[in-house]
Amino acid sequence: MPRKLLLIILLGLVLCGPAALADGDSYPGGPLGTRITRLPYTISAPGAYYLGGNLSYAGGDGITITSDHVTLDLMGYTMTGSGGSNTGILMEGRKNVEIRNGTLSGWGHGIFEAGPTGLGHRIINVRAEGNDDGVLLWSKGHLIKGCRATGAGTSYIGLFIQGVGTISGCQVNNFNYGGIFLDSCGLISGNVVLGPADANTIIGISTGYSSLVIGNEVTNAPHGIDCTGSANIIGNTVTANSGQIGINISTTEPTLLDQNTVMGAGTHYQGITTGKTVTRNNAGL
Repeated sequence: MPRKLLLIILLGLVLCGPAALADGDSYPGGPLGTRITRLPYTISAPGAYYLGGNLSYAGGDGITITSDHVTLDLMGYTMTGSGGSNTGILMEGRKNVEIRNGTLSGWGHGIFEAGPTGLGHRIINVRAEGNDDGVLLWSKGHLIKGCRATGAGTSYIGLFIQGVGTISGCQVNNFNYGGIFLDSCGLISGNVVLGPADANTIIGISTGYSSLVIGNEVTNAPHGIDCTGSANIIGNTVTANSGQIGINISTTEPTLLDQNTVMGAGTHYQGITTGKTVTRNNAGL
């Protein structure tokens, strides 16, 4: 094929491809999507959406999602709020929403699924910085992965899933009530939780029935890991300072403690019930 003809063909492919779309219509690194350039904003149809820059809003909720099957990429940008009861990204009873790759700062709630029928959300690589709550997801089937939640000193909960779900590979610190909560039937793995300097009531990790808590690290929490139902607690490292409890079993349901390490001047293990709590190879017991 003559070189000139080959160049013409290649030029045609470029001009007819995604790069020929108008500026702002393309979705870098992914499918086509809708660009968000202002707050407040309501996502009312399924599809892909992305932030076009750093955005702030002081008059209420930032982005409200009223549709199922939505992907929202923050594109590394920051959404900034003014605290109070305002929410950075709000959903109620939605299904299959993915939010990823950016920062939510200064909101009452960073991300909030408020409905009892919410299902299958994925929160990935999100930084929730200086909000009263980081990520709160009611109902079940959710994933929170690779996120960081940092409280503002008077903040309440870092990461929360009410029902079945997974919280993995996250960093949580400086929340005055709780770091990570997963109510039941889920996986909490590979997270690092650090309580505030003046920790009084914080629970580092709280889990309920039929959950697996594995490979986490918790420091400076009055209750490092609090088990409220039958669970498998394996290979975690907890530092219990004076007056603190490393791993607290507050249930008489069958529970497994295996290969955990608790250190420090506080109480290492509390609530172990003979015949109900199976203990194997734990350090500091």
